[in-house]
This record gives sequence, C-alpha cells and structure tokens, in this order.
Amino acid sequence: IFFIFRIFSEFFRLFLNSRIFNLTLKTYEHLLGLVNSRKMTEKISLSKQNPRDLVESPGKKVPATEEKIHERRKRPPRKSYQRKTDIYVTKKSNFVSHGKKVPATEEKIHERRKRPPRKSYQRKTDIYVTKKSNFVGKLRQCEKLLRLEHAEIFLHGIGNAIPRAISLALQIQANNPDLYGVEANTGTVKLVDDLHPLTDDADFDEQKRRNSSIHIRVYRKVEPGQLIAALKSVIKGRVSF
Repeated sequence: IFFIFRIFSEFFRLFLNSRIFNLTLKTYEHLLGLVNSRKMTEKISLSKQNPRDLVESPGKKVPATEEKIHERRKRPPRKSYQRKTDIYVTKKSNFVSHGKKVPATEEKIHERRKRPPRKSYQRKTDIYVTKKSNFVGKLRQCEKLLRLEHAEIFLHGIGNAIPRAISLALQIQANNPDLYGVEANTGTVKLVDDLHPLTDDADFDEQKRRNSSIHIRVYRKVEPGQLIAALKSVIKGRVSF
C-alpha cells in the first residue's frame, strides 16, 4: 500500500509540473475573466438605461420601478399659540424684517431732491453748521470772530447737524472755560423738497416737511476792558479774573 501511494504521489507531482496542467489552469483563468467582464458590461448597460424602461426579464431579477401616481404636498403645521408675542420662525423667514409688516413697494414715479433750507439770519455772527462742515475750520472761524469786535456768535444746526453744532459750541467753551458762556434754544423749521418726475405721466411737485433745529449762542463773559486787562496779565504771567 505504501508503494502504491508513493507511485500515485510521484505521478501527481509530475502532472502538476507538466505543461498540460499549466495550460489547463491558464485556460480556466481566462474563461473566468471573460465571464466576469460580461457580467460587468451588463451591469453598466443596465445602469445607463432609464429606470422606467427596466422590466423583469425571464431569468434575471431586475426591479421594475413603479409609476408615480401621487404628489406629496406638506401641510403647514398647526400653530398651538396665537398670541402676539408668539413668533414662528421657518426656514424661509426673512431675518431682517421678521415680525414686521413690510409694506408693498409701489412703483417709483418721482425722485426727491432736497432743497437747501432757508437761512433766516444773515449776520456775520451767524454760522450755519452742516453734517459735512469742516469742524476745525468752523472752530477757527468762531474763535476769530470772538477775538475781534464781536462779543457773541450764533451757531445754527438742523437735523443730523445738531450734534455737530453742540460739539462745536462745547469745544469753544472748553478751550476758554472762564472766558465764554453758552446758551441753547431748540425749535423746528419748515423744509421743502422738490419731486422730479421719472415718467412722462408724472408732473413736478413739492413735498413739505418739518425738522428739528438748534440755535446756540456763544458769548463773552467779560467786558472788552476786562478782556484787555486779562490779556495783559496773561502776557505778564499773572492771570486774575
């Protein structure tokens, strides 16, 4: 038995080393590769087709897609709270105007052009301060008028220029706290805007409005004679008011 087993194993070893076995093995691998490539080609061709065109064919399990017969529409959720202080935020909510009633924009047929306000006072001591005024230039102008023959000046500001006029008066007083005083009065002024038409059907028009104003009086606390004496004492190095 041992001798037969030895002969059989030697014969099997020679068969594995032979060219016939190598050729058979290569042929089997080649056939297996052809089968795999064919399956891959079928999968690619099926993926390129329209899913609606796929039907179950005999011998292949191809899932057939159902025809769409319904359209889903989401119903808005029920609002449990209806108080004024309850605000519901959605994905499409406007972040800026949420919770505010934004009026519908009408077609613009006019262009508003602001008319310069009427200057009620035309004296040399009347200084009108605007939002675009040069602060340093206005400060030098005011101090120059107060140093000369004028004992008081008046600063006028309207609307957005009110804080600038107040700052200018306070700066004049801060530079010479013992020399100048400040008084202020507030009021309203009438302004007129011109409406220029943007279309052929519209006409020229005017729009009247009101705006807040301020009038600041900056005056000298001392008389001209006392001022001269004070200047002399400053020059000598002895300040005494």
